[in-house]
Order: sequence, then C-alpha cells, then structure tokens
Amino acid sequence: MFALITQRQEYRAKKGIALTEFKDLILRWVEKDLRLVLANKAAVAVLGAPLLAVTAKNAGRRVPRVGDAVDKVPTPLVAAVFSVGLLLLQDVDVRVGRQRE
Repeated sequence: MFALITQRQEYRAKKGIALTEFKDLILRWVEKDLRLVLANKAAVAVLGAPLLAVTAKNAGRRVPRVGDAVDKVPTPLVAAVFSVGLLLLQDVDVRVGRQRE
C-alpha cells in the first residue's frame, strides 16, 4: 500500500504519466486479475460439469429412442465433455439481437 501511495505522489509531481508507464501499469494489474479469472472459470467448469452431465443423462433417458444410447455412454465421459464445453463457452462473446460491426 505504501508503494502505491509513493507511486501516486511521483505521478502527481511529474504532472502525468508516460504512455509506456501506463501500459506497464495496466499489464501488471491485468496479470494479477487474470489468474483469479482463470481460476474462477476452471472452478465453474469443474463444479458445474457433473451436475449438467447427470441432468442431461436423466433427461435423455426419458426420450423414447435415445434412452438406450444414453445409458451406454458413461457419465464421467459426459462430464468431461461438458467441462471442456463450459471452459470454451465462457470465452464466447454473445451478442443477442445485434449484428457484428
């Protein structure tokens, strides 16, 4: 905290900050937050995938022609597929109702 205060005082004394210093400062902040974001995404995928797998298998068993095929697929395999899908889908930018510019 003390380093932050001294750095702020230095920037005020210089009457601003250079572009390279600004870029370095932003990259340091992003690097710290990036670890937390990735850990949270992995936690969501690891904890949510088994729940989705069991729910999907139970729903699939109720479908007349698909029930037998669903029983043959092991639940851990479905959970692994869901976890990979959740990891990939968390980074997708979805814009509903708007076209890309």
